[in-house]
Amino acid sequence: MVDLRSKSARMGVAILATGFFVWYVCSNRMSASLYHLASPEAWWLSRSAGTLVAMPFCLAMQRLLRDDAWRRGADWACASIQAACLIVVAIHDVSPAVAFVLVACFEFGSLWMMLRWSERYIDTDPRTLALSVIVAYALIAVEKSVSVLSPELAIVSVLSLLPFLSAAMLVFHRDEASAPNTEAPFYTKATLPSLWRVAAAIALFFFIWSLINVMLKVRTGYFSFGDQANPALVMLAQALLLAFCAFSYWWLFVVRQRLDVSAIWRLAFVVIAFSLS
Repeated sequence: MVDLRSKSARMGVAILATGFFVWYVCSNRMSASLYHLASPEAWWLSRSAGTLVAMPFCLAMQRLLRDDAWRRGADWACASIQAACLIVVAIHDVSPAVAFVLVACFEFGSLWMMLRWSERYIDTDPRTLALSVIVAYALIAVEKSVSVLSPELAIVSVLSLLPFLSAAMLVFHRDEASAPNTEAPFYTKATLPSLWRVAAAIALFFFIWSLINVMLKVRTGYFSFGDQANPALVMLAQALLLAFCAFSYWWLFVVRQRLDVSAIWRLAFVVIAFSLS
């Protein structure tokens, strides 16, 4: 079992949390900017469509760039692309067609960084990874609380620097910064067919989550960005998220002192069932 009290383990947690935190807040900001450009005529303008366009190019680049030096260069290039797209879409009055090109470029950079970080996550001890996710969500709650009370131009300017922070953390990450995952892989050729249950659970969770998200925005005016934000609701949501992070840490690392993924999923479905009711 990994000793998360050691300095190297804490450093690993901080680095891994940074990767998830940067991906989430930058993607959330791009989604927020697209709301201002949404219209019935531009129904095709979405991050999902941009991802479908960018994915083949990103996968091709992953196969072509085998040398680590070239991959590190691609990290900084993709960080620059993400930063530029965030600024242009958020500040400039662009047409839907130009916005779609920018979104596709942003998703290309985002997918590349996700692939790069996934290499770190796969080789990480599950307890270290779980704590990293908890820390990342706590940082997300703080960022959203600050964003809703700050001018949008200032927030976009700061967020445009975060992709470079993510690329820097990839450079500084070392195997000794986080304990390697020494457990035998659960999914092998023999057990791989059972993975469909996990995929179905994830798909169902995010489908229901999307419905709740839309209903909140339509019925309560809950937006976590721009001049449409409801500060009271945003701050309440982030307070609940921080409380949930604290509870998750207490339950996983103080009470049970072991990671039970099935228990986490059961709790998640209880929460969304309560929300739907």
